Amino acid sequence: MTTDSQKQRTCLECGSTDIIVGIAVTKTAETGHIGLSYKALAILRGTEQLYADLCKQCGTVVRFYVRETDKPWIQD
Repeated sequence: MTTDSQKQRTCLECGSTDIIVGIAVTKTAETGHIGLSYKALAILRGTEQLYADLCKQCGTVVRFYVRETDKPWIQD
């Protein structure tokens, strides 16, 4: 099985394969994460950390993703 870090990614904008994988998307103040919301406990919400893959040649974000997908996602 091929893991995400082993896959060869190509930038759709410039065609480069010089991609930095797994950069955490963060806020400027360390008060939490920017990410996708899910139901945690009862009325509480959680936030799943968001990551990005970035083309070093042109600066295009090739993809956004989360590592844990088995969550009760909130869609409102």
